[in-house]
Amino acid sequence: MDRVLSSHVIVNHRLTTSWLGKVERAKINGVEIFCAKQHLDWRNSSQVTELGHWFRDSELKLHSLHSPMYTDERWGKSGPDTHINITEHKKAERIKWVDEIKRAIEIAETVPFKYLIQHLGVNDQEFSERTVDAAFSSLDELGVFARQRGVEILLLHSPKRLAHAIERVVRDEQRRHENGGHRHQRKREA
Repeated sequence: MDRVLSSHVIVNHRLTTSWLGKVERAKINGVEIFCAKQHLDWRNSSQVTELGHWFRDSELKLHSLHSPMYTDERWGKSGPDTHINITEHKKAERIKWVDEIKRAIEIAETVPFKYLIQHLGVNDQEFSERTVDAAFSSLDELGVFARQRGVEILLLHSPKRLAHAIERVVRDEQRRHENGGHRHQRKREA
């Protein structure tokens, strides 16, 4: 069984190769690294490059990257404009946040990883059809960008009403695909 440890356990401290070495010596197979400015600054090319060199020589694998949630070092406490929200209704703002997530995904070019853990929405966000549309628009763009780098996006901790709406849309799409597929198959069998 693979064992994976999240760097969230030390997220309020800068991620170092020394800590990663301790994880490796503990015989843990993989690590999830949490993108937070005070921990792993996804915009800091020297920190990303240092990690790239370390992982190249290590048996420890970067299993997943937790997408950034805030642009500041204080968990969004410096103001609401620091909350990364890919479900933002205003297109210009949403594009800005999608681009921020893309910067984090680009880490895969230096340190390959399998999964990006992505939150949808922010705390206390009101549900609306526009929110669902914004979420799918962002995920479509991020999905293409991520797949080009060998990364799959996994969704986490969405506000409940948004999560239920997205699940409903996905189920409806699957049903449509399955029903269409069966009709197509029946035509070929006839």
